[in-house]
Amino acid sequence: MRTIIRKLPAPVVFCLVLFVCYWWAISANIVLVANRLRGITTPVDFADRNVFIMCIIELLGLAVMFWIGRIRGWSFATWGFKPSWRLTGTGVLLCLVMYSVARGAGALANAIHPGAVQSSLLLTSHLSLPFLVLMVAVNPVFEETMETGFFVQSLQRYGMWIAVLASACFRASLHTYLGVTAVVENLLAGLIFGFIYWKWRRLWPLFVAHALFDLNMFLRFHAA
Repeated sequence: MRTIIRKLPAPVVFCLVLFVCYWWAISANIVLVANRLRGITTPVDFADRNVFIMCIIELLGLAVMFWIGRIRGWSFATWGFKPSWRLTGTGVLLCLVMYSVARGAGALANAIHPGAVQSSLLLTSHLSLPFLVLMVAVNPVFEETMETGFFVQSLQRYGMWIAVLASACFRASLHTYLGVTAVVENLLAGLIFGFIYWKWRRLWPLFVAHALFDLNMFLRFHAA
């Protein structure tokens, strides 16, 4: 197996890692989008059991990605996992920027099509505190490691625009089940995160910003 992975072309490895890490998210997104097109708009319920399963799948996906990376000789030291107080503060500021972007996108969507944002809020949360903590600890690390770090590191040979745009578009595509507003918000978030990561190659502020944003979202939709 190691020999096969070592000899695979880089594009094949890229697709393989994405499939291993996101088969479940892509499948669920397709089903939910199909339901919306059929007029079924049942909210996605984040409960303890499904969040626990999701976090396990995400951690396993990261483990597989790191295992493949070690076989391929990737230098994970360059990815920027190391935390610091300065980077934590940067993450807090970045979260405020992202919140402003989300509010701006929502306001623009409502101005163009009144009620668009309300109709796209298809989330409910019934998470207990331990599973809420688990969610905001695991999911941001998984998503930013994969959707920012992995994309930029894998595609950087094609230049900044290709790497950042591919990262942002992939992130946005995973949220189509939440409607057009969520797609726009995640596309903008992906572009901002991608450009920041391209310049400084630090994932820690992205982890912090994403975790704080998710925490606000889940508290907002708790038992909604």
